[in-house]
Amino acid sequence: MGRGEGTKGWLDYRAAAILAVVLGSVSCALLKPGDAPTSPLVRKGPTPNQLRSAPDRISVASQTYALEAYLWRDLMPGPQGKLKPLHAVIRASPQQLPVGAQARPLRIDRVWLIQGEAIWEAGAGLAGEGLIRTIDDGPLWDVGGRVDVVALVLNTARGGVYLLSAPNEVIRRTG
Repeated sequence: MGRGEGTKGWLDYRAAAILAVVLGSVSCALLKPGDAPTSPLVRKGPTPNQLRSAPDRISVASQTYALEAYLWRDLMPGPQGKLKPLHAVIRASPQQLPVGAQARPLRIDRVWLIQGEAIWEAGAGLAGEGLIRTIDDGPLWDVGGRVDVVALVLNTARGGVYLLSAPNEVIRRTG
């Protein structure tokens, strides 16, 4: 067995197992704009601790990727004084990509934001494509709060499934 092959296989298996749980659950209750982060969640799927165990780097075909996340809330009042939800830009970036080389055919398929025991999930509602995705209608979590961000990354060419994390991200303020 080559260097790192045992770990890679285990991570692929673990990501695939979590993906199966997530995609297999159709009665998933998620936090929606307006929900308090302390709302009780009735859901099937990965727990906060399972998601937090995702690595902060993955290696795909000898290329290493890390997850970058920028989270913010616009605190200017909206229509009728409504609070505006969290926004995010999530990017899986290749580390030290050689000049002229192209990133592998990877795509962020799903994103989880975890604060305490609360999980907010974005899948079909993700904007953008490939390795850069955006969230425009996230939870109403407090500015200055810390969030663990986990992305499900798919290798569209070879069928690999990976989890990638950006732990302890701060929700910034705009407006």
